[in-house]
Amino acid sequence: MSEKHLSDEWLSYMVTTKFSWWLQPFLDKENLFQSAEPLYALDLEFMQDIEAKPGYERHGGCIVIDKTRVVGIILHGKRYVSADPEWECVKYKLRATSFFFATLHHTSYHLRECGKFFTATHRFLPRTHPLNQLLLRFF
Repeated sequence: MSEKHLSDEWLSYMVTTKFSWWLQPFLDKENLFQSAEPLYALDLEFMQDIEAKPGYERHGGCIVIDKTRVVGIILHGKRYVSADPEWECVKYKLRATSFFFATLHHTSYHLRECGKFFTATHRFLPRTHPLNQLLLRFF
């Protein structure tokens, strides 16, 4: 991985392009980030409920952005900004969490679609149809 992929700019790019579907308005009720701009969040804090092996930290967290950049990260209830000494470590943890989320989500989506595809071909195509014969050995 190049150094470019460790930057704040790349994190902002990743959130706004790869995870834009899950962005939601961030209501800064506690005034954590003191921004006049509207804020948005990739909120993955629900992942803290997923068990982790002993000795490992649970996934979870929330990346907060404005229109152009990452404003901060909330990890396990604590706010972090780029001036914090832990910033690089927190960014790393949130990148790992986001990739875990994407893998989990896309795997379950593909499994569901494969099941639908098998059901459609198995139910509606004749057993002798070449597509049915081809797919049957994979399922």
